[in-house]
Amino acid sequence: MNSTAPKSYLYAPADQRERLLKSGRRGADAVIADLEDAVTPAGRALALQNVVEFLQAPNFGSQRWVRIHPGHIEEQLQAIAISGLSGVVLPEVSLPTLDELHDALYAVEQANEAHAPTPVLGLVESASAIRDIHSITAHPRLTRLGMGEADLRADLGIDPSNDERELLPLRSAVVVASAAAQIMPPTASTSTNFKDAELLRTSTFALARLGFRARTAIHPAQLAVINQVFTPSEADIAAARDLVHRYETAQAAGSGVTVDASRNMVDLAVVRRAYDVLNRSASPKQ
Repeated sequence: MNSTAPKSYLYAPADQRERLLKSGRRGADAVIADLEDAVTPAGRALALQNVVEFLQAPNFGSQRWVRIHPGHIEEQLQAIAISGLSGVVLPEVSLPTLDELHDALYAVEQANEAHAPTPVLGLVESASAIRDIHSITAHPRLTRLGMGEADLRADLGIDPSNDERELLPLRSAVVVASAAAQIMPPTASTSTNFKDAELLRTSTFALARLGFRARTAIHPAQLAVINQVFTPSEADIAAARDLVHRYETAQAAGSGVTVDASRNMVDLAVVRRAYDVLNRSASPKQ
């Protein structure tokens, strides 16, 4: 997977073959074939067959991820091909499930002579995951955290108000833990309201200001807003490039500080934000 992290992830039910195979052209950076919530036990075998086809489909257009069922980790990983797999989404992330996933992935990677570890996005969906958040982010297999707020709210008994202020401490905990562990900035939870674009835009901007750098979607109509919010504007990119150039020129001359276009002093702490803008301006590759 490219070092540039996806900004948008689109869930696609793994038991709906046509929808799954067409999902790569909907505008998402990554498509998540969903083997968990979207699939009944009776449909699991067919869904696995569809996922194999999904991973082998040519010219797909997006990164290909799979959300596995935490109760069937080894079974599902043995059934799908590691080739073509951009990453795995682990629901109900915990230290035991991360260990189990790591062992199963390692076995499949070795059998397929994979050259790099498969990225893992772990979904924070329980009080115990919040309690263990720093240990979870320290796990060597974890690449990124996401949030499954419907399950998390149910586990904690939270009934959020319109501005969702009750969720702020939980969201901040995930952002802080990700930054402290130096893994990718986290992915925000899905909005189930896919008809109100302005509400989605407002909430996604709030999450971006908090430190999230991506969001999952359940409908293609949500993708344009999510991509727009998490992709810096041309003006932001130009200003970041100018700032980085000024700073690197100053460093080459033996100085650790410089000034921006408005003659404000700039040091490494400011330039780190500019590097973040440039990183987010790139498009993820398959």
